[in-house]
Amino acid sequence: MAGDFYLVPLSDVLGAEVRGLDITADLDDLTITRLEEAWADHEILLFRNLELSAEQQVTFSARLGKLSSHTQADYAIPEHPEIFIVSSNVDKNGTPIGATPARMWHSDGQYTATPPAGTLLYGVDIPDEGGDTLFASMIASYDALDIEMKEKIENLQVLHSRIQSYVKLHPPGKDVRNQLTEEEKSSFPDVIHPLVRRHTYSGKKALYLRGNAGQHIIGLDEAESDELLDTLAVFATQDRFIYRHQWRKGDAILWDNRSVSHMGTPYDITKGRRYMHRTTIQDRALNRA
Repeated sequence: MAGDFYLVPLSDVLGAEVRGLDITADLDDLTITRLEEAWADHEILLFRNLELSAEQQVTFSARLGKLSSHTQADYAIPEHPEIFIVSSNVDKNGTPIGATPARMWHSDGQYTATPPAGTLLYGVDIPDEGGDTLFASMIASYDALDIEMKEKIENLQVLHSRIQSYVKLHPPGKDVRNQLTEEEKSSFPDVIHPLVRRHTYSGKKALYLRGNAGQHIIGLDEAESDELLDTLAVFATQDRFIYRHQWRKGDAILWDNRSVSHMGTPYDITKGRRYMHRTTIQDRALNRA
């Protein structure tokens, strides 16, 4: 089925709402190609007023690339392990019903050897207030750097660690969430990624910030590394590079992890439930098997 859709910009820097397309339909290859082009151009795509089943989300996401299952299987839907539940709410026993959104700028899967191309997040339940998501264009922020900084960071590489980042996010004894098992730890050795990545679809250069997994720049001492990474993070997350999304029930956002950093914002869990379904899409250019 062909999809004759059109785009409405969400901001001056990134993002577009897709209108006139039913993503639950059996879309033809040409429509998927056009959608991928729009995704690379606008970095995040918004679909509104959806009633998206878990099966439909998996089917649509898989048209864009092979799907990954998250390491925290406790928060996956048993019938559809590709769907990861994101929520700060807890059940009546105080047990988390999903993974807490990261309250720091990051890109999904930075701790993996082949980071994912994209993420599709669907709003099943949305609180009346709070719980927004911020998105920052790492292409726009890289382009805005002066030539001296671009030359300085061009060939730098950053060590990323799943284990160290998890401990920081969920300190033992201070967080109700389970710590990583030894098996989980062994599955994620430290990895190294360039500080400046070239987008695998568009070819554009983008900053790849430290996020929640980046530890230090290879070859620099800790102080110098921290200063440079912090400077870049502050620069790249200025308001001029950001789109803030206020969620509505039935929203789905497809964002590009190759060029976008994002961050969740708090909400009062006593006044509402935020319950999201997330699928993670691998990068075809990095996973050709």
